[in-house]
Amino acid sequence: WIDVIREILRESPRDGLPADLGLLLPEMGTVAEAGDRTRLLDAVLGLLRQVVSMRPAAVILDDLQWADEGSSSLLHYVARHIDTTSGLLIVCAARAGEIEDNSAASRVLRSLARDGRLREIELAAMSEAETAQLIRQVDPSLDAAKIFAESGGNPLFSLELAHAHRRGDAGPGRTVEALIAGQLAPLAEGIRETLVWAAAHGRAFTPDDLARSARLDDTELLTALGELERRGLIRPVGGDAYDFTHDLVRQTAYRALSQPRRKLLHRRIARALDAVIGRDGAFAADIAHHAALAEDDDMAAHACRLAGERALRLFANAEAVSFAERGLR
Repeated sequence: WIDVIREILRESPRDGLPADLGLLLPEMGTVAEAGDRTRLLDAVLGLLRQVVSMRPAAVILDDLQWADEGSSSLLHYVARHIDTTSGLLIVCAARAGEIEDNSAASRVLRSLARDGRLREIELAAMSEAETAQLIRQVDPSLDAAKIFAESGGNPLFSLELAHAHRRGDAGPGRTVEALIAGQLAPLAEGIRETLVWAAAHGRAFTPDDLARSARLDDTELLTALGELERRGLIRPVGGDAYDFTHDLVRQTAYRALSQPRRKLLHRRIARALDAVIGRDGAFAADIAHHAALAEDDDMAAHACRLAGERALRLFANAEAVSFAERGLR
């Protein structure tokens, strides 16, 4: 809000500003009493009305999920008292999964929705063509299709991946990882642990997968999956399966693990699958994968044999040879 007011005064300097604005703008050099908050709100509202009396204007507030109590109150006051035909448009952007964590901001949005003063627009991921158009602004020589596949159409991820590729970075770059780490940081410990187990499973996983390996009861699992889905970190992909919204989220969660923890996770997953493998070896390929990552050679070799035998029964001879070679290694 301070930036908005300063921009107004920079474009159109004016005299006779209310002294109450001095609470927000120390450079005014006026002394304002801090006791009457309503006078400050009225002063900001009056300034905005002066602006729209000359031409239509828009106030744009990004990352509303981080707004403090005072900023949220000012947004509520202006939105309620400005006439809908005045020529002022207020545009706010927020992460859908995080806005509910901010009680002040979410309370304002609910109030404005009840008053019929709120229009919500959910932004979808960009298409491959839209991603390519965005990437061309960074560097037309970059592989836009590859960046689209890595970003899932997320514009911020797409831009940061484009900069990382242009620098020649092998991975997604520190900026993307820092951004995702910031999204994971507020998660409660139990919910973050559930995400880690999901990351160790791979991209697609089911609640049964997590229940077997992480040994979570139904209530814990329901709470964790609901919170991860609400924050846009995972999404249903048909049947009872989930997938990560972006593979970058899975990579970041997995890379945060130390090597000993990774081995322990994969060992638990392999043993949990081994307990339900069945006579047809349906999970044998998965067991071989996780046992190898856990460096449990005996279990990995045994699983490769079962997976190869199952491949022979299905007449997948090339796959059977591949499992035999893998088991020998």
